[in-house]
Amino acid sequence: MLIAEVSYRPVFAMRGRIPALRDLVQGMRGRDVTQLQQALAEAGYRRGSDREGYFGVGTAAALKRLYEKLGYAVPTVPGRTSAIAKNEAEKASGQDIGAAGGGKRDQLVMAPKSEVMFVPSFPARIVTVSDSVGTKISKDLLKLAVGGVRLIGRLNPSEGDIVEPGHVAEVLIEEDGSRHRAAVAKVGDLVTPKAGSKIRQPPYIPVTFKAKAPWKAELNGKSAQITVTSAATSDEVLTVPLSAITAPADGKTSVTVITGSGERRRVRVAAGASADGYVEVTPEGGDLREGDQVVVGR
Repeated sequence: MLIAEVSYRPVFAMRGRIPALRDLVQGMRGRDVTQLQQALAEAGYRRGSDREGYFGVGTAAALKRLYEKLGYAVPTVPGRTSAIAKNEAEKASGQDIGAAGGGKRDQLVMAPKSEVMFVPSFPARIVTVSDSVGTKISKDLLKLAVGGVRLIGRLNPSEGDIVEPGHVAEVLIEEDGSRHRAAVAKVGDLVTPKAGSKIRQPPYIPVTFKAKAPWKAELNGKSAQITVTSAATSDEVLTVPLSAITAPADGKTSVTVITGSGERRRVRVAAGASADGYVEVTPEGGDLREGDQVVVGR
């Protein structure tokens, strides 16, 4: 929950979809107060007898316990606790009990917007930190990414038609050599980097992969080599380099074989599964065997 400390004060994350747009002070009402109460309850700190959406003494006590647990003093602002007590007594009785007594100037508990970051879901992880220790904060200090670690690969556009959701993949983490089984979850649309970009990148198709168990947090940011199996054969097959396949004007796929005497002969083939620059072939009109030399394009 605690994600940073700025000038000896905490910054912590809590679940909620409404951004922290104002300082929440004891005595306030609103949907953002309800969100704070729900977030505190999720962390184990109940609002006591406070009504939902009202920042009363119960919510203040819950917030105080949270800060104490984190090791910080709860923030306060000057105010009159007698006015808060009067307000709560009127709510409980349904009657106007008159003006509150003079009372002393006291301190009201506050949840500063600078110390609370609401995120829509957990887990969440820090993806960028803009400044370092000892420097003055000049822009947004932190950026969080919600949800678990995702694995997204970049597919060559020429292979976009052969990769589909459900295809099995093997993921090799280059840093430690560990291997993981995964499957294609989603094939995205073609991404073409903007012209004039400082980092030159070729067009690619983003592919999202999923595993049986969630990806571990320690894999975040690590490079991976992904091998996708779009088709597989049960037995050994005859293959040729992909560049050896030709389709002349007659539209019949073939390869050109070089004989022992240096002559060339065309052999019609049916192409099958392909991987790593090779394609499965089945001769349909001629003799083609393991060890034959074939002409490849350049």
